[in-house]
Amino acid sequence: MEPLVSVIIPTYNRAYCIEKAVRSVLTQEYENMEILVLNDGSTDHTDTVISEIRDKRICYRKNPYNCGAAATRNIGIQLAKGEYIAFQDSDDIWFKGKLHRQVKMIEDSVYGMVYSCFERKFPDGRVEKVPRDGIQDEAKQGMIYPYLLAESYISTQTMLVRKEILQQIQGFDEAMKSYEDYDLAIRIAKCCQIGFINEVLVHLNTLPDSIDMDMMKGLISSCYLLKKYEADLELYGIYEQKRKVIMDFAEAAGCKAAVEKFLA
Repeated sequence: MEPLVSVIIPTYNRAYCIEKAVRSVLTQEYENMEILVLNDGSTDHTDTVISEIRDKRICYRKNPYNCGAAATRNIGIQLAKGEYIAFQDSDDIWFKGKLHRQVKMIEDSVYGMVYSCFERKFPDGRVEKVPRDGIQDEAKQGMIYPYLLAESYISTQTMLVRKEILQQIQGFDEAMKSYEDYDLAIRIAKCCQIGFINEVLVHLNTLPDSIDMDMMKGLISSCYLLKKYEADLELYGIYEQKRKVIMDFAEAAGCKAAVEKFLA
């Protein structure tokens, strides 16, 4: 029998697009799944949109107040009954075959997580493929921790993770308001081997109000990550490189002194 996969979909005020995201999961060839749609205190009509999607695999829960993406995903991990956990965002699309291919790869391996390429569309219409073509093969699969410390190229929507691994690392870091997916990928990569499917299986829409578009939250989270992984960044010789990128951005944003003080 196919193992159960728990798909966690946090959402906040995405009534206008969440149906497409959910249906891209429901139409996967792989059928043995539960879909945990977690409404993070939305004030729009998300309740109605989800109630009109008739599928017994959907489990819907609404937070009494806005907890944030990391905390909401952690609630999903606690509720999940599956052996494997996948993540989807309420404004993105899974391509057909994604889940089937990932389950097949992880079942036949020692990998703790399997991920794929994705394409990201920006508000100005630009589309980029991630991981970029220039990343060396050894950085994409196996023990990739040092490479992932240097550069972010795994997004939650592309992940299929063994539940036991997520429990071992205690899920998402709820102190982070941005880049929590990058932090999770780093911690997973530190404790296990990673599998990679070199094909675009997810489409990400970066909307104007997306967390990733909040530059100040991104700067704060980058500083937090630099301090969190300082010892290993120094060990692999990439601390100064990462720090320079942050300081250049801070200078452009007019907050160089504050960032220097935080990193001191």
